Amino acid sequence: MKHRYLCHIALIVMALLSAACSTVYEGKYARDDGWRRGTILEVAQSAGLTQPGWRDCRKGLPAESLAVGQFATVEFFGSHRVSTITVAVQEGTNFKRNDHVYVNIVDCKAALESRLE
Repeated sequence: MKHRYLCHIALIVMALLSAACSTVYEGKYARDDGWRRGTILEVAQSAGLTQPGWRDCRKGLPAESLAVGQFATVEFFGSHRVSTITVAVQEGTNFKRNDHVYVNIVDCKAALESRLE
């Protein structure tokens, strides 16, 4: 009986600790959903990018989107190393080099989001 009670307590403690370890930025950008804090290295039209990301969300986009769209290469800390991703910049936004953003590294359609440093 005492052993069963201790097992239940251990399970509850483990559940609480695992919930506390998941990172959620500003209450809505969950790391488990692919969100990372990043810094913009460069913003340009596709042909003008000099630092394409290790992951490049331009792949598979139609030629007309590549010709007229703006793209940003964002540096972020992945799992144990710094990495980069190139993503589309939404029309009407004004991102520039060194801006701090949230970037989704698993969903190329997710919009860049501004963040305070």
